[in-house]
Formats: sequence, structure tokens, C-alpha cells
Amino acid sequence: MESFGLAALEAMACEVPVVASNVGGVPEVIEHGVDGYLHEPRDVKAAADMHSRSCPGRTRPRHGTNSAHQCPEKDIAPMNVIPLYEEYYRQVIGTVAATHA
Repeated sequence: MESFGLAALEAMACEVPVVASNVGGVPEVIEHGVDGYLHEPRDVKAAADMHSRSCPGRTRPRHGTNSAHQCPEKDIAPMNVIPLYEEYYRQVIGTVAATHA
């Protein structure tokens, strides 16, 4: 279980097909059928089938390459995420300051 899906994001950046469980923050990183494949936790058969589809034979397809390298356009890009964190911190600081005033 991974809260963000960093391993999946790193694999996509390396042009490795991603097959992952549909848990935690992973679905925020992987769009099923576009960036990789998601299966339900503990569904070993589905995971095996998806691995077979994503890596036929001995050659590794370049699945997910386009979407992984378009990361700046995704919601997880630093230019999109950092302002959200900054705004959240401002709200928390404002709430704490108001509570202690």
C-alpha cells in the first residue's frame, strides 16, 4: 500500500509498464488503460492477466511513455502541487492564529 504512488510514477518515467493495485493514492497517478493498469487488491489473477497484456513476449513495450513524460500537465506536477500546499499551510496557520488570538 502506497499513499502516493511514487514507485508507479518512477516506473512510468523509466518507460516501464505499470500494473498496480487500486489502493491509496495510486489511482491519482495511474489512469487505468492510459498510464498503466489497475487491479483490485489481492486479485492475483487480474494482476497476472494485466502483466501479460502489458509485457507480451520478451520485448518491453513503451506503454505509458507519452503520458508519463507529460507529467507537467498532470495534477501531480510540482508546479501544480506546490501552490496547493502553500495555500493549505496558509489556511492552517490562519486557523491556528485565530484560535490563539
